[in-house]
Amino acid sequence: KFTTPVTLELGGKCPIIVDPHRADYKLIARRILWGRATNSGQVCISPDYVLIPRAHQKDLADALRQSYEEFWPSGTHESASFGRIVNPASAKRVSGYINESKGNILFGGVSEPDQCFVPLTVLTDVAKTDSTMQEEIFGPVLSIVPVDSLDEAIDFVNERPQPLALYVFTRDARYKEKVARNTRSGAIVFNDTMMHGTAPGLPFGGSGSSGYGQYHGKWGFDTFTHYRASLDNPSWTDRFVQFRYPPYTEWKVVAAKAVLSPVVLPFDKDGKKTYLKRLQQCVPVLILIAAVLYSRQKYQARLS
Repeated sequence: KFTTPVTLELGGKCPIIVDPHRADYKLIARRILWGRATNSGQVCISPDYVLIPRAHQKDLADALRQSYEEFWPSGTHESASFGRIVNPASAKRVSGYINESKGNILFGGVSEPDQCFVPLTVLTDVAKTDSTMQEEIFGPVLSIVPVDSLDEAIDFVNERPQPLALYVFTRDARYKEKVARNTRSGAIVFNDTMMHGTAPGLPFGGSGSSGYGQYHGKWGFDTFTHYRASLDNPSWTDRFVQFRYPPYTEWKVVAAKAVLSPVVLPFDKDGKKTYLKRLQQCVPVLILIAAVLYSRQKYQARLS
């Protein structure tokens, strides 16, 4: 009955890619654990799994354990700084992922679904086909998936539905650019997790399977605002577009093809300038040169 504009957020599994080169594992671990433990992992942009080179998995695992012991010295069960799952059914579902996983438990693992409790659990050596890798967990379970290269990590992300957020920990500008250019996600965040959701100047929304549309601040206003096109065409323009009126003679067809020919963009799919762009950049210079030559010719003509 009504065609009301909407914006849709669907979530999904949000990956983390870690660059081991000059990595500050203590800081990385703190930010990852904070992101995964907040509201017991029941946040749509909560980091879901980590992709890291196989040789550096232990470095990250050791830092995660150290941060875990710092944040929750007596464990998450007795801590007032760790929440519970929304209901027993959801707790049982999340607990099932842990029980069925073939990964190695770094810490956590023992749940009490009837009490809505699932401990913060980190799994290492998780395979791509593991139970924790099939769908969004929406709970405090973090899987570490070892890979052999950045290209493999990018392929791993692209083989799955587009995430609501993609997190990348690196200090290398080229590394950032490569991930950004070769993946798609609702948002991409460098060197932190979930903080983009608190930035007032950024749009929030999904891409592909993780949703569509954007909101937060002005972006929400724009999403639900209709931009109505308006045109007032003066009568004098008809002298330039007579070809639009019948009968369509041969010269009108030629004129229409010339005016309505496809637009050629001055850059390619990678954003690199094409010859057309270079030609466009030369046009002002050529016009200036022509104007100078013309003025010089006129001046000399007056002198003579």
